[in-house]
Formats: sequence, structure tokens, C-alpha cells
Amino acid sequence: MVQGCRPITHRNPHRGDVLYTSGLTKDLSFPAILEPHFGSVAPKSRAWIDSFGILSGRQQRHFSTSALELLAAHAYPYSDREGCRTSCDYMNLTFILDDYSDNEGKRGTRVMSDSFMNALKDPTWDDGTSFAKLARE
Repeated sequence: MVQGCRPITHRNPHRGDVLYTSGLTKDLSFPAILEPHFGSVAPKSRAWIDSFGILSGRQQRHFSTSALELLAAHAYPYSDREGCRTSCDYMNLTFILDDYSDNEGKRGTRVMSDSFMNALKDPTWDDGTSFAKLARE
């Protein structure tokens, strides 16, 4: 262990890395603020991203135990309800795409990213994938 640091319990399931922090948060001189709509928005955002069925098995279980909506609610504490939902959706989306690409290799990741980006550029574009639908919504 690094001197003066405490380990965080999260381990990267693909590499076994342990993340170390310096205990910075104990010395913060300002309060952590949580977006007030978080409690009602987070479950809807999670249900939306889960509805695409992109991850499965161990990846889905790991994703389901994450608190990405909480991260978004702390990152954007002064947004309105719609802003909170957007930031929660964005955080979930970012990590879903990242988690999916971890096991897909270069070709699978390219197919996924092309599908997603094409649908972002042209909302009428559809190749029938969950990624295109995700981008359109």
C-alpha cells in the first residue's frame, strides 16, 4: 500500500487493480451537495439504460451495483429535474459503452462505436442495434 493512502474496495474485474486515494475527502472545507431530484430520477435512469440489455452476466451485476447516478448527482448538484435526469443518463451511457467495449476487442468496439456515432449524427439512421437506439433516445 502507498504511504498515507487508503485502498478503495473497488477492483477492476478485468485487471485486478486496486485504486488508492490520499484521503483528500476528509479535508474538504465545503459540504458535498446532492442534486435534490436524485432520489426520484435515478431509478428511472437505471431502468432506461437496463432496458437496452447491452450488458449481461458478471458485467451487468457489476454495473447494477455501481452508483453512477449518485456520481452524477454530486457532479451537477444545482441542476433541475431534467438536468439531473440528463446527467444520470449520460453517466450511465458512458459507463455502459466503456464496459461493453472491455470485452469486445477492436472489431466489436469499432462496430459499436460506429453504430452509436452514426445514430448521433443522423437520428433517422438505424442499423437495428441497441447502440443506435440508445443514441437516438
